[in-house]
Amino acid sequence: MTPEFDLAGYAEVRALYQVDVEGTPWQAVERARPTFHIQTGPRVSATAVVEATLIQGRDSSKELFSFLQDSEVGPTLDEYCTPTENYAFDDVHDYLTVERLFVDFEGERVHIRVGRQAVNWGSALVFHPTDVVSEVIASEPWKERTGVNAVRANVGLGEHSVVALATMDDDLSAFEKAEVFPEYEDLPVSVAAKATLRAVETDFSAVANYRPDGDYFVGGDLRGTLGVGWWVEGGWHGLDEAPEVVAGLDYSFPIGDRFFVAAEYRYDGTGEADVDE
Repeated sequence: MTPEFDLAGYAEVRALYQVDVEGTPWQAVERARPTFHIQTGPRVSATAVVEATLIQGRDSSKELFSFLQDSEVGPTLDEYCTPTENYAFDDVHDYLTVERLFVDFEGERVHIRVGRQAVNWGSALVFHPTDVVSEVIASEPWKERTGVNAVRANVGLGEHSVVALATMDDDLSAFEKAEVFPEYEDLPVSVAAKATLRAVETDFSAVANYRPDGDYFVGGDLRGTLGVGWWVEGGWHGLDEAPEVVAGLDYSFPIGDRFFVAAEYRYDGTGEADVDE
């Protein structure tokens, strides 16, 4: 078979101006994201996605961080979140990144993907308790997911499926600090599995995730349609010994292709209690 090569992608410019705000009121974002795909055989292909981004004006990530610092979550914010450095253009890696780089192997029932890829589990809109690589981009909700170094195997069983996943963190400092090899609990990896049963117009999924440091998650994800779309997903975080649940509804109107309304509720028991109580 002669290799087949495809080039796709997009380029965009976004502009924002805010009234009655502190600091710079405007922001401009220029972004190009080409996708290179090559089919090397009937069942083997490779994909690479490169992104080039420039940002001028208001640092929305820093402003959001400052806003949250003044809110009720401010005392614990530094421990769990840091602002994104949007303007640190010191070298080429600050504005030019490889977002996807993976190889696909397609079998009769098994699909295996190896490399830097998107991992997006869960049915909810904003928060995803069952997403083993959770990411919430509040200041830039239109952005694609950050790529994850992973090996994923998807086994199709008719309308049902089973997915096995092994991921490695971008932070490999554990290997740099170790003289020979990191201790088991310091390994920057995780393993996860998801089984989905489709019946009565509903997807029933069971999810489990485990890290060598002892952290784990077990839960479920349900999504269906009863006149309106609905979803419930959640589970138990072992290390925090607390549950997290998200439930929501959405409804699509016959106006254009993407006009819909949605509402979502989240309960998160993983936070810390008020020290004054």
